[in-house]
Amino acid sequence: MTIRSNEAAAPADARLLTELTTRLHDGPMYSIGVLHREAAALATASEAGAECDVARLAQLAQLAEGTLVRFQVFTGELHKLIGQLAARPPRRVER
Repeated sequence: MTIRSNEAAAPADARLLTELTTRLHDGPMYSIGVLHREAAALATASEAGAECDVARLAQLAQLAEGTLVRFQVFTGELHKLIGQLAARPPRRVER
């Protein structure tokens, strides 16, 4: 008989992990992409000699703050899941 560690996910745990990674992709990582494109557009405009667009900079700051909040929420949920998984006793697997 061997003891299976908490590192090996049960089907329900695997489903939770899949859901979290999907949420990471569709939430904070998507926001990072949008933030990157907006920052690149502002940089390109600036390099082309455009005046500083304070309104666009303010929008960029709001987008950055929103992205940070999304990452913080996601990270909190990830830490919660890690705590739950770590608190479980190892499961015994017959071989």
